[in-house]
Amino acid sequence: MKLNGRWFGLGLAVAAVLVVQSVGESTAQAGAWNRPQWGFVVQLGTNFTFAEDRFTGAGDKTRIAVGKDYNPSFPGKLAAVPLRGANCTQADSLLNCSNYQQLNTDLYFEVGLLRRLTIMGDIAFVSARQSNEGGKVPYQAQGIGDLMVGARVAILEKPVALALEGKLFAPLADPEAIVPLGPGDFRGELRLALGKAWSELKVPVYVDVELGVMFRGIGSSRDPESMDLTFKKDVHYKPEILVHGELGLTLVKRKNADRLILIAGLDYRSSTSRTDTTTFTLTPETIEYTAVSGSLVGFLWRGIGLSLRYMHLVEGRNALSAGTVSGAVFASF
Repeated sequence: MKLNGRWFGLGLAVAAVLVVQSVGESTAQAGAWNRPQWGFVVQLGTNFTFAEDRFTGAGDKTRIAVGKDYNPSFPGKLAAVPLRGANCTQADSLLNCSNYQQLNTDLYFEVGLLRRLTIMGDIAFVSARQSNEGGKVPYQAQGIGDLMVGARVAILEKPVALALEGKLFAPLADPEAIVPLGPGDFRGELRLALGKAWSELKVPVYVDVELGVMFRGIGSSRDPESMDLTFKKDVHYKPEILVHGELGLTLVKRKNADRLILIAGLDYRSSTSRTDTTTFTLTPETIEYTAVSGSLVGFLWRGIGLSLRYMHLVEGRNALSAGTVSGAVFASF
């Protein structure tokens, strides 16, 4: 049975940039504030991402689809075929309506080396799958995720916190798995963070605003227009700009220490240029999305606590309409 190659890419439906961004950093991230010298946080977290729909390159929402089968003897790439505007249906002979599920377990840390210098790192194990009812291809993969290392330098501490943060992402995750586990490129991120806390209020509050840019490299992936599992191509990722904002409220405070914090967040990310294509892949050259999130952070004993978080992509291009539920246990001293 022949597979429409342009629609095979829909089956690789997960936004790879979210693999790193939604892992671990939601509660451990200090935003514009540095750790005190030799202060640290260690967090063991897990998050589950799920979606049945995805955003097209035009921003419209449609179902996720997978190809039911490959033709392994096909030697090259398919010519364009007129299925571009079609949605998957259960009666389709080439496609299955599908979903996407991803489970990440990660270890994140921050250590204050100096008063104005904090280093950080994160590593994850990723498991991903898609349904393919009645099909011959098992869409599932698991393995180590990309490695992140970084540093935060405090520029100002009062009257506001102002910091410059840099991160490097090393591509350890397999970008060529049947469901790719990462984008396969080295990425460098710079962001400027501005924060202000009003601890003297009856309900203490803080705000954090971050602006940044991510420089992307070249990765390899299976070609979504090929019916040959071994056919690879290079992906030339475009740089991305990012905006992050959050508002935190201290719901419970005891002995001048925050014990329960409610956090509302907003994230926007967009490539600096746009590639108009009807082929959707796990590792698109360009991407855009807006996400909202809510977190609850509770300290159980001294600096040991638990966190819960939910994030949802509300609009985007070449991205999933995905929700992510996160939980973590952390120690912060």
